[in-house]
Amino acid sequence: MSILYQTDLLLLENQYEVAVLTDKRTGQILLQEEFYGDPVCGLIDNESKWAIIAGETLSIWTPGWVEKIDDKDLSWVHALRCKGKETIELLVDPWGDKSSIWELSTNTFTYGKAKDFNVYRGKEYIENVLW
Repeated sequence: MSILYQTDLLLLENQYEVAVLTDKRTGQILLQEEFYGDPVCGLIDNESKWAIIAGETLSIWTPGWVEKIDDKDLSWVHALRCKGKETIELLVDPWGDKSSIWELSTNTFTYGKAKDFNVYRGKEYIENVLW
């Protein structure tokens, strides 16, 4: 298994198109989600209020609730980052025709496109995308 993200309490890993979120204290699996293609990134809230796993689709976990977002505009999220306490930015396929940055609210888990991201569009793949 490879680690996508971890905090003191939660561990998010993936292996062969499956993401697993585990409570480190108890070993309890909180989420096990299948993806088409490996999930490539994840984030976990420092207070363990939510976890997000991304790849071809997006999966959101909160205690007692899980939602999978299969929106073609959000296909192939490449990276996630926090933008303040209540917003996450999602970098969608930097090399593709729909390369863009989206914002997701950590309060409501609603999302919207923030802007296009054309810097790497049509260029060769690189591991570390600056955005």
